[in-house]
Amino acid sequence: MKESSTSLRWFFGVIGIWYLFSAGFVTILFGNFGLGLSSLAAISGFYVVNLVVQTVFALADIYFAFALPRYLHPSKSGPVKIFLIAQFVWVLLGVAWNYLVGGGPDIVSLIVSALLTWYLFHNINKLSSAALVSTPQQ
Repeated sequence: MKESSTSLRWFFGVIGIWYLFSAGFVTILFGNFGLGLSSLAAISGFYVVNLVVQTVFALADIYFAFALPRYLHPSKSGPVKIFLIAQFVWVLLGVAWNYLVGGGPDIVSLIVSALLTWYLFHNINKLSSAALVSTPQQ
């Protein structure tokens, strides 16, 4: 399947919205599962840090959904690649933390995240190198 910048933009947007809602952001704001703003102090420190970092990653995904075309050049694709690697490292840390506190390894999350990271990284490389070929030489 041939990817275009539009399809990758949609992909970043959907992932960003998914991460935003799955980060627990909605849980704290709207009081799902018995948690409200008043009980924010009762939540563990790691949960709050994880909530903030995942929300930042989700907002960055949404940003790249809008700004991706300007990063699809070999000399400008670095921030997107660094972001993808940082996001995957955060997932690795989360899986390791979950394992250390006795939750067991979340292999499904790790595999899905690795596949998404590889897919996006590979297509960013492909589209940015295609932009180099299609750019007229002066």
